[in-house]
Formats: sequence, C-alpha cells, structure tokens
Amino acid sequence: MGSISPTQDKSLSKMFSASLISEIARKGKSASLAHLLHENDIIGNHKNENNTIGDAFNHAFNILRKSNSRGDYIYRSALIRKSLSGRNPLKNSTYLPEFRIGLSKADMVIINETASVYEIKSEIDSLSRLAKQIGDYQKAFAKVFVIAGESHINNVMLKAPDQVGVLKLDRRNKTTIVRDASFFNDALCSTTMFESLRVSESSEILRRMGIDIPSLPNTLINRALKDIFSSLNAIDVNYHMVSVLKKTRNLAPLNPCIKAIPDALQALVLMMQLRNVDRERLIDTLNKPIEEALTWG
Repeated sequence: MGSISPTQDKSLSKMFSASLISEIARKGKSASLAHLLHENDIIGNHKNENNTIGDAFNHAFNILRKSNSRGDYIYRSALIRKSLSGRNPLKNSTYLPEFRIGLSKADMVIINETASVYEIKSEIDSLSRLAKQIGDYQKAFAKVFVIAGESHINNVMLKAPDQVGVLKLDRRNKTTIVRDASFFNDALCSTTMFESLRVSESSEILRRMGIDIPSLPNTLINRALKDIFSSLNAIDVNYHMVSVLKKTRNLAPLNPCIKAIPDALQALVLMMQLRNVDRERLIDTLNKPIEEALTWG
C-alpha cells in the first residue's frame, strides 16, 4: 500500500472528475479519458482481458484507495457505498453533496431515517477550519460527523465537540465509528437553514407549518421569506426542512440504473445531475470494450 506516486495519484484522480464523466455522458467518448488511460497504462494492462471501460474505472479507483494521500472522492464514495445495499437502496436515502451551510460547504449530507452532515478530513486536508465548519453545520443539522483518515483521528477527537461523531476510514477503506454523534439542537438557526434552501423548498416548509406565502414579485420574495424564517422556531423548521429535502432532492428515480454503474463511479453519478438520456449513454459507453477508448484520442 502507498506505493502510488504523487504524479500517478493526481493523474488517476482526474478520471473521477464530474467534468470528465459529464463529457462521456454527453458525447459517448472522452479524449481526456483516453489520454489518462494511456498515461497510466491501464489499457495496456487490460486490453486482452475482455474488460470494459467501466472495469478501467474500477481498476483506477482500487489504485487510488491504496494511496497514502487519498482524496475526498475516496471518502465520499465510502460514505455513499455504505448505504447502497438492498434491492431499492435509494428509496429512503437522499445525498446532498457540497451543501452550503452558512459560510461553509458540507462535503455530504445524507438523509434517511435521520439527517446527518459529514465533513471529510482526508490525509491531505488541514484541520485549521474544522471548528468553524462544525459551528456552521450545527446551525442547520442536529447530527454532525467528521470522517477522517487514521492520521487525523486523535486531533479530530480533541478539536470536535463531544456531540460530534467521528468516523475513521482505515487503510483497508473500511469505515468505523470512533465516536457516535448525538442530537444537538441548541445551535439550530432558522435563518441559516433558509439560506441553504431553494425558494421553492422554503415556501413548502412554510406551507407545512400553516404559514401563508407572501404574494410578491421574485425580486422581493426572498427577503420576505427570510424575514418570516427569522421569527420561526428553529427546531420546527429543522423538522420540516429534513422532510422537504428528502422529497425535493429524492434520488429514487435512479434506482433502476445505479447498479448498472461501476462501483467506482456510483457515488459520483449520484452527486451529478445528469439527464436520463445522458445517463443511459454513460452506461452504454462504460459497458463497451476498453479497446474502444483507443479511438478517442
């Protein structure tokens, strides 16, 4: 483990960028991917083994998982993959990547039976902003977790408040709970929650709370809604916010296709907003022989 060079690490990580996957989904090919496969000799190692383009992604991902400097995507994938089990894995789970809360951006919010926000601290991350990030997240969600590599765990335990959960991603890429999160409602802020939502979501929360929506032009409605939210009980707002997000950001329509996506890319596809036609094109392309990527360069 850890034998991957920094140069190869950076190169292989580019295979898991949203822009590259989006290009394949739109065009059915990617010259950038062809270059990366050649650069890392993935085609040379696999072209005689009847492997697919999807298999090449799995191979690259397995190399990255063994790196001493695993990037954020390895951690995101570990979080999502842990909950992708059963026949209908997306029926009761919603994933919100890079969810803006206050002045911070949460790496992942997962909503199932409860709602939890996750901050990733990989081997290459600093803990300098951790306290500020946790403080922001607790204004919108009652359960906060930090998931970190083994080298960070002791410092995370010291810096994170007792109610914050701590998860460890070990060298075998297994996620274990070092300290579970407890519900913490004291810091919830209705205004912060409002600022994290779409206007349609904020309006739905008010409807569920029996509050009339002001009839105002679009240029004025945001300010008016914010004023209303600032006077509401934060715990009540949080309860309805979680329910509304679970409905509006629902990923259940992806259930028929998610298992057709290579394991290495499932987390990335769930985090992207692809059109159905593009998603189908992506799946079709990933199932093609790896040699076909040779024609994309």
